Amino acid sequence: MTTTHGTEIPDVKTLQTLVAEHPEFIIDLAADPPDWDQIPMEHRELLRQGGQHLLGKEHLLRSLLDKILLFDDPGPSLEWLKNTGIMEHLLPELFATVNLSDESERRHKHVWDHTKQVVAQSPPDLIVRYAALFHDIGKVKTREFNETGKVTFYGHDIVGAGMFRAIARRLGLEKDKAKILYALIKYHLRPGQYEASWTDSAVRRMGKEVGEDLWERLLDLGRADITSKRPGKREAAIRHIDELQQRLFAIREEDSRVPPLPKGLGNLIMEKAGIPPGPRLGAIIRWLEAQVEAGAILPHQPGEYYVSLLHTYPLGKEPS
Repeated sequence: MTTTHGTEIPDVKTLQTLVAEHPEFIIDLAADPPDWDQIPMEHRELLRQGGQHLLGKEHLLRSLLDKILLFDDPGPSLEWLKNTGIMEHLLPELFATVNLSDESERRHKHVWDHTKQVVAQSPPDLIVRYAALFHDIGKVKTREFNETGKVTFYGHDIVGAGMFRAIARRLGLEKDKAKILYALIKYHLRPGQYEASWTDSAVRRMGKEVGEDLWERLLDLGRADITSKRPGKREAAIRHIDELQQRLFAIREEDSRVPPLPKGLGNLIMEKAGIPPGPRLGAIIRWLEAQVEAGAILPHQPGEYYVSLLHTYPLGKEPS
């Protein structure tokens, strides 16, 4: 039979042989999957059996993910992996999120649907898309409901990052990529935790904790992770992350500037001028910085140059 998608579905007997002897064809179909609803039930059951025959062939899944995660919408391909049992057998941590949804009156976002949306909303950067695919796997182990029915997933970022290590090994991800993805999953909540009231020091600490080579991708993941349907809420949250990015850029630029005074100048002044550590030494350093900023003396000179200028230090500047 042929689906309206144009994919040839072999007869049952041929399909049985393919599933048993060449199950990798099921992975190949994921790149351009047929409509699952148009596949007869008997064929579906055979396709689902193929997943278990693919154990040990995770490298094929890795190659497929490298391809489909860069599609404009990887959702249909990911659904194929779910429906055919490939995800259940090769990525059980991700498959466990499929049924993690509402329970009775206790409601929360359907994690699997949310994950697919986050992947699609991510920029076409393979690292960010991989992180989006696995960013919420820790929710399965951390879900709790309080007495009012409100759901929490405390620590799912840390738990999920730990779970991802096994996935990285299974898929054969290179160590450098696995390390980056581990960190993106571990820190994926950070962008949403930002408050405009944070001091520059707090923003700087976050940037250093995450790593300068990582936070731009982390902010991309943070924007993609906003899936609210409430009018204006998603736009406001994205603006919030944009503000964090602007502050991180400004702080990085400020921190990259070469200080006008040489490193170790304080020690040199103590040695040459006999000035002990304390308020007076701090006042002298600040005075020299002000003189440089005013253009009265030159920046980026050897320490001896600034020591030679100490005789011009005004006594009125002495701290009380």
